[in-house]
Amino acid sequence: LMVVGDAAGQVNPLTGGGIISGMTGGMLAGKVAAEAIKDDDTSKGRLREYEKLCYDSIGKEIDKYLKVKDYMLSLSDEELDSIAEAFKDVEFEKISTTELVKKLVKVSPRALLKLGKLF
Repeated sequence: LMVVGDAAGQVNPLTGGGIISGMTGGMLAGKVAAEAIKDDDTSKGRLREYEKLCYDSIGKEIDKYLKVKDYMLSLSDEELDSIAEAFKDVEFEKISTTELVKKLVKVSPRALLKLGKLF
């Protein structure tokens, strides 16, 4: 059994987005399934390749954004207010998650200490 998308937790924990990661998971699951059927080996061990491929392609990003989310949840109301002020003119539909985090690091010195090495 291979699970993809939201059911597999292939969701950006920072934004809730999951279309691209779900599609990537589906593509990888299809590739592994096709190869497993071709090789006549649909065992659990053979299908585990999907898990490794997913982690290598999208899992590391998900882990990184989970750390950012955890950091954001640790902030005080005052810190969140200052960050919100810095983001008031940002066009969120035109900016990537990585760019948002880089801006966060610029606004909050503590963010640099906690998140700087991630990006």
